[in-house]
Amino acid sequence: MTKDDFLKLLRHSSAIASGFAKNYVLDELPKDFTYSVTLNASSDDPSLTQFDIYPNDNGKIVELVEEKEVIELLCRKDKVPVWIDISVESVYKAKTIFRLLCAGRYSDKLLELHKTRIKEQEYLDSSYHILTQDIIYAAVKYIDKFDKGEQQESALKRLIKVDKTVTVISDKAVLKGSFTNYIENEKEKKRIGDLGELLVLQHEQEKLKSLGINKEPQHKSKAEGDGLGYDILSFDEDGNEIFIEVKTTSNGVGTPFYITRNELERSRQDGKKFFLYRLYEFDDTNNKAKYYKQQGDLTELCVNPILYRAIVSE
Repeated sequence: MTKDDFLKLLRHSSAIASGFAKNYVLDELPKDFTYSVTLNASSDDPSLTQFDIYPNDNGKIVELVEEKEVIELLCRKDKVPVWIDISVESVYKAKTIFRLLCAGRYSDKLLELHKTRIKEQEYLDSSYHILTQDIIYAAVKYIDKFDKGEQQESALKRLIKVDKTVTVISDKAVLKGSFTNYIENEKEKKRIGDLGELLVLQHEQEKLKSLGINKEPQHKSKAEGDGLGYDILSFDEDGNEIFIEVKTTSNGVGTPFYITRNELERSRQDGKKFFLYRLYEFDDTNNKAKYYKQQGDLTELCVNPILYRAIVSE
């Protein structure tokens, strides 16, 4: 992709994101755009040799740059990040500020990669090689920075807490063949999982505001990638940090879910500061769910191993 092509796509995506954000503000957004860029938001592994990856980008944030600087920063050897989340973040000095969260993987085959992300209810726009995506994420994360018009029901009401005593059931391996569409299953789980995290993020924002705590929860899995062992950094009623891991399903409360090694280790290290939020019966039409919380060490839940990693010495 040439820099000129990328510039056109950046402008197009910015216009779409700005148009969406206008639905949530009373005043006009300035037509002069500036960008803040978070590089390698996906914390990609350098061993992914099919992509260009720049480890030195990890944790790097470039604030308040113009579009030409964005192009120079992100268009490298005619390759660009495989995804970019673009959202209106704020207004500053008569300019609309966009936040760009960028993948760490660079490729010149974005349309081919894009096709793998399309679900049945979506369509492929073959005119563009860049996605304007996660605009809903922008609305959830930054909605409190704007004057609001008509609002959705409070997340404090849409996320319904259920007091539940967790009882773990052990199962046995079943040596029986089956055909499973793992790709489609994982896509849908990722979609529902992302929506669940955003609902919890908004819930935490409203909770802290109602408590008069002037702190902002952070969507760490979105900003820093997976591997931290939790999704959201928030604060309790006393203003102390808590770490929230979100597990979401559209099915019932008894639906199995998976805990990673890092999530288990995080729960052990941080003890009472760690919370598992299990969302179930998630209604993605109305963006609401029931949930229960599990605090502290998750060891007692981890009784059904399904996968092992073998490390062989050289």
